[in-house]
Amino acid sequence: MLPVSSRFLTALCHTRVPFVFFALLLTSFAQTFNHELNPGANWAAGMPNPVITLDSNGAPSPAMSTVSSYLHGSWHTAYGRTVTFTATLPSAAKIGLIARGVSSSGTKTVVLKEAGVELARHTFTVAETWEVLVTAGTHTFTFENVGEDWVDISTYYLRDSGGVQPPGSVTATVTAFSWLTSSVPAYAKAEAAITLSRTYTNPYDPDIVSVDALVTGPGGITYTLPAFWYEPVTWETRTLGTYANFTAPSAGSWRIRLTPEAAGAWSVAIRITDTLGQTTSAAQPLQVTAATATGFVALDATDRQGFRFDNGDPFIPLGFNLCWNDGSLGTFFSHYFGKMAANGCNWTRVWMTPFARQSIEWSADHWFGPYAGLGRYAQEPAALMDFVIDQATTSGVYLQMVLEHHGLYSTTTNPMWSENPYNTAKGGTLASPAQFFTDTGAIAQAKKKYRYIVARWSYSPHVLAWELFNEANFTNGTNADVASWHRTMSTYLKSIDPYGHLVTTSTSRAQLDLLDTHPAIDVLQEHTYADPIAQAVATLDDDLLAHYAKPVAIGEYGSGTWPNAPYAGPHPDTWGDHIRQCSWIGSLKRVPNMFWFWDDYLQRYDLFSAYQPLARFWSGEDPRHLTNSTPALAINGVTTTTLRGYALQNPTSAYAYVLDRSFGEWAASPPAVTGATLTLNGLTAGNWQIYFFNPQTGAQQTGPLLTATTGTELTISLPAFTKDLALKLRPTASRETYAQWRGRLFHPAEIVSGLAEKSSVLGGGTENNLLKYALGHQSPATPLAPAQHPELLPASATTRVFRFPTPATGVTYRVQTSTDLITWTTVQTLSEPTDLTTNVTLTVPLNAPRFFARLEVAD
Repeated sequence: MLPVSSRFLTALCHTRVPFVFFALLLTSFAQTFNHELNPGANWAAGMPNPVITLDSNGAPSPAMSTVSSYLHGSWHTAYGRTVTFTATLPSAAKIGLIARGVSSSGTKTVVLKEAGVELARHTFTVAETWEVLVTAGTHTFTFENVGEDWVDISTYYLRDSGGVQPPGSVTATVTAFSWLTSSVPAYAKAEAAITLSRTYTNPYDPDIVSVDALVTGPGGITYTLPAFWYEPVTWETRTLGTYANFTAPSAGSWRIRLTPEAAGAWSVAIRITDTLGQTTSAAQPLQVTAATATGFVALDATDRQGFRFDNGDPFIPLGFNLCWNDGSLGTFFSHYFGKMAANGCNWTRVWMTPFARQSIEWSADHWFGPYAGLGRYAQEPAALMDFVIDQATTSGVYLQMVLEHHGLYSTTTNPMWSENPYNTAKGGTLASPAQFFTDTGAIAQAKKKYRYIVARWSYSPHVLAWELFNEANFTNGTNADVASWHRTMSTYLKSIDPYGHLVTTSTSRAQLDLLDTHPAIDVLQEHTYADPIAQAVATLDDDLLAHYAKPVAIGEYGSGTWPNAPYAGPHPDTWGDHIRQCSWIGSLKRVPNMFWFWDDYLQRYDLFSAYQPLARFWSGEDPRHLTNSTPALAINGVTTTTLRGYALQNPTSAYAYVLDRSFGEWAASPPAVTGATLTLNGLTAGNWQIYFFNPQTGAQQTGPLLTATTGTELTISLPAFTKDLALKLRPTASRETYAQWRGRLFHPAEIVSGLAEKSSVLGGGTENNLLKYALGHQSPATPLAPAQHPELLPASATTRVFRFPTPATGVTYRVQTSTDLITWTTVQTLSEPTDLTTNVTLTVPLNAPRFFARLEVAD
């Protein structure tokens, strides 16, 4: 849907479209002119795609007798699909054509272009006249049939307009600006709707109109953010796996979306650039309030495989692919993001692909009707992506937006080139998919789409990365051309994205080798499908880490015996052994990996919970500056190869994962491992507390207290375990942080929902995070006994006693009071109390209708 009103575009018989151009006066026609140009050749007799120059009297060269009257479509490309006229107009004019006949089959859509920019288009169904108002000046106009079959033209003409000027003869201005919310907290989305004084035939083409926000913030913050054309779209609510339809887009407007990173006064001025010049609006103020937020994810400059939020917290990726929906649109993403949140997953990939109605651009004759060809972006998939990002935000998930995938530009692997709007057979300009990576026009066109993507979605911290390509090695492009394209596009994205999102891609080793030193590519990805998959992932992890200087990841993996079997029979691993093993191995090597079969495996066998123990294992931990090591393993004192260990450590912390390889890739009930020991080197001398962790259930067991001495090994006796075991080592001299405590006691879903925040309030006799912390409670799934709840007991008419149990030393508390549950006042701080029960006397304010007390843990 385009913002072209009936005021500016009238149907067919003497159609008029307002378009204006810079005027350069050279030799020109007389002020009053009427030049009719009648093509004289038939069908295929004329020269293909002729270029006609008109002199000052309107005489054509070459002669119109060499021009076919048939303007052919994609079914007869060899005969020519364009006719171009170059002329100088002394005054406003009407350029048009008279169609005396049209084919009875196929589509017949003609566009009028100026220097490659589309000015107007019309679809012919019957013989009729179509014309467009243009301004004075020297122009090169091209009529092009972007449809499938022919239109028979009796006459092209250029006529003076009789003094009628095209509407909108000056650059547009802002006539309305409104923030959707007048104030936002820091790191929240601020969105504004903008109305311009003019409409444009294609608001998606920045060569026609470019709207940008000039953003100013506190502390000297300034940046430019592109605006985008927006039309509201909804869709049917259907059950998972059931096809849902979009509704038609509603009336649109220009939009900006930004994320202010700091509290204070912000402002935005709107700059409009079109064919007539440039205007800039007055600044529009925005008030931003203080908020606690993690911010955007970036690489940790001091940590090879580290990802870190703006606030300094680590981001440890864990998740699975969600590349395309099952037809149910929003239902699909709500379902899977809910599963991710409940099980601690925070990382996924989503493809912008036309076969799932998730690409914003594709050929106009695609079965999904909203697609309209190159440079015209479908609002329906864009609305779905809005929803995806909203769901990801609510669920604590960070996604890689995959901008292109291999099949779109391939004739051999999952080929979709025959449908691609860049293909000459679909009205494009490329004869082969390989040209997508080298053709200057194609590169410029792709940049326009990426500009729209940045304009609409770069505001979100939950867009982890722009992934330029999925498996670019399976396109028809050469390694050198694909790598050159990636260097060009990654640099372009970095130049227009004010928030500096990560840029990544997935492809073969040969192509990645050409990108390892390019500064605008942040993360390199490979994919693997093999057996045994856990060993393949471990080997690839080591290989990637050794081979590249950049951070690396495995964007897809799966069991090699099963990729084509989802519909042939059940997977042999109905317990999730192979995805659990791969996830733990990857995390202990600090190479994130992402499982592929989200629907045919995870959903079919309901194995999402396989991720929760690993999420809980790392919750509150920071793997910064940890290095890989291989612990020594033995059974009953004898070194063994049936156990494989993976460890991350530095002198002051250690984490390890032990895998029993004796049962193969998966098994229902292998025998337990007993008598095993694990040995680590390089730990700081002193006492170390050992914690054992069950990777299958998440259950934690406090292990022995061991002493490490300088220059010696630390050997740990492992409890009996089945399949695998994890452990943490923490010096007893270090105090457990709030984040570590929270990760140990809370389920991932509780953390995402905010129940584990330090600001949570005690009340109503219910348990919450601070009470768990205060009591050292070991099982958040089990409510405390009523006798363990804090009490507020009357002592006198004006005092109350706040009685609460306290745990062992090492924790400092604040007792706070309130009369409205909004404003809290600290009345006493208790530094590491040792009493089993603590009483604090509180004074009740006179005439207070209500009185509350709470216990807060001090940082």
